[in-house]
Parts: sequence; structure tokens; C-alpha cells
Amino acid sequence: MAHEEHLDARLCQLVDVHYFRGRFSAEEVEDAGRLFSERVFEDVLVREGVTTHYLPMGHAGTEKGIDVWFALEAYELAIHKRFDVCVLVAGDSDYVPLARKLNTLGTRVMVLGWDFEYTDQSD
Repeated sequence: MAHEEHLDARLCQLVDVHYFRGRFSAEEVEDAGRLFSERVFEDVLVREGVTTHYLPMGHAGTEKGIDVWFALEAYELAIHKRFDVCVLVAGDSDYVPLARKLNTLGTRVMVLGWDFEYTDQSD
């Protein structure tokens, strides 16, 4: 962010970091052989001070309401904490209305997204 805003990095600080996601039950994740890796990921989030927000996944593998919760939380934090910049890490354009609302509060919005591939133990 400091680079994009042409600021000294010492003047930029993370005020809040939140992670939103639909979450399968422990039994479903265990049956899929992913319980340990998901727990390791969650341990990293906790260790780094990230506030996690989960809603249960539905039977069809979809979550309901996590995007709305994310938008409401970002908007509320911008109102109460008066961020200069809100950085959204998102993979789609669902958050354009949120970015517009944050701009009306005087909060600039930076959206980060990327594509990546990785290889795990199972190739």
C-alpha cells in the first residue's frame, strides 16, 4: 500500500485484519482428509492476530451471507475507526457497491487480487 500511495512504509499500519469464509463441519473436513491442513491455516491466522469470521457451509457446498457480513463489517469499521484506506483482498467484483459506499465516507479503497497455483503433498 505504501508503494501505491507513494508514502513511507513507516506511515502505513494495519489497524484491523479480518478473514471471512464459509466453513465446513469438522466431520466433513476430516472425511475429505483436510482437517489438519485447515487447522494449520487457522493457527497461522490466530498467531498473526487476524480476526476470523465463519458461517457454516450448506449441503451444496455454498455459504449464505458471508459476503454480506464482510461488507457490513468493513463499512462499520470504516465508520467507527475512520480508516484512510481500506484494503480488500477479494477474488471477484461483488464488492464494488461496498467500495462505493466506503468512498462516500471518505475512505479510499484498494482491492488486491491474484491468481496462483500451488502443489501440495498430493501434487
